[in-house]
Amino acid sequence: MLSLLRERAEAPYLARVAFGSSGSDANDTAYKLVRYYNNLRGKPEKKKVISRLGAYHGVSYASGSLTGISAYHTAFDLPIEGVLHTSCPHYYRFARNGESEERFCDRMVADLASMIGHEGGDTIAAFIAEPVMGTGGVLIPPPDYYAKIQTLLNKHDILLIADEVITGFGRTGRWFGTRTLRLKPDIVNMAKGITSAYFPVSATAISDRIWKVLEDASPRTGAVMHGFTYCGHPVGSAVAMANIDIMEREGLVEKCAADGPYMLQLLRERLA
Repeated sequence: MLSLLRERAEAPYLARVAFGSSGSDANDTAYKLVRYYNNLRGKPEKKKVISRLGAYHGVSYASGSLTGISAYHTAFDLPIEGVLHTSCPHYYRFARNGESEERFCDRMVADLASMIGHEGGDTIAAFIAEPVMGTGGVLIPPPDYYAKIQTLLNKHDILLIADEVITGFGRTGRWFGTRTLRLKPDIVNMAKGITSAYFPVSATAISDRIWKVLEDASPRTGAVMHGFTYCGHPVGSAVAMANIDIMEREGLVEKCAADGPYMLQLLRERLA
């Protein structure tokens, strides 16, 4: 898993992987880890996580809060305190009259900057994003969106979590949406694509930046007390390896990269 991410996502800085069973628990793991990370480095006030309206990150307590679709919150007392939602970067739906895509992008980044300024950058732990928003409508952000977001996050020492449950394993024409959209995430969450959904497996990969803090604190705090009964289940591991072997042997990601633009061309010709 790490070799795939390091080589195919151009993320050589990713250090360790924690396994689970679903996208929801992968995002819950990320939510817990960013809090743990900031506690260990003496920043207990840095706990809030920003998601986006229209985002889908799961249905468990933390991941359901990160989801930015109100139907998933109704009567569940969600979202929980400390989870915020900024604007959805869908130009077609949310651009103002006469607004160029570039200006729309800048407005989305300004919305996030305003939220960080209002809440205080020293209280924001992470920003979570699907490279391409899935359940919310298969929404592709403007070209410079993530580059500008990343600059803003780096300025305020805010982690970037890439939710690759939908975009991972070839669905954008590359092995990971992180590579396609040129993200530099601190945490990468994966699920369905690992086994093509034939067996429940998920994974949360963390960067050297996070791992170093956990490692250095372990003599003082002990082991990281987080995990699930079926983490790294041998059947799931075997299915994942077989699935990835098929994808590599049959060149499925490369086929997606070749066929996707052709399909998009036909859709534009008939529907644009």
